[in-house]
Amino acid sequence: MIEPMEFVADTDYLLYVLKWILKYDFDDLGYAVYFQTIMDPEMLPEPLIKDKWRTILDKRYQERFRNDISEMH
Repeated sequence: MIEPMEFVADTDYLLYVLKWILKYDFDDLGYAVYFQTIMDPEMLPEPLIKDKWRTILDKRYQERFRNDISEMH
C-alpha cells in the first residue's frame, strides 16, 4: 500500500484518486493508481508519476494496461 505514496508526485492528487479506487474491488493498488493516473486527462500538463518510477511502472504494468484498454474498446 505504501508504493503509490512513493511514485505519485502530488499527495493531493493521490488522495483524490484513492478516494475513488477504494470504493471498488482492486487486486493491486499500485496498478490501480497507475491506471487512473495514465487515464487522467489532466495529467498531461504536469507528470503525476515521478520520473524515476515511470520506467519501473511501465515495465511492470504496460502489458496489463494494454489488455485492460483493449477490453474497454
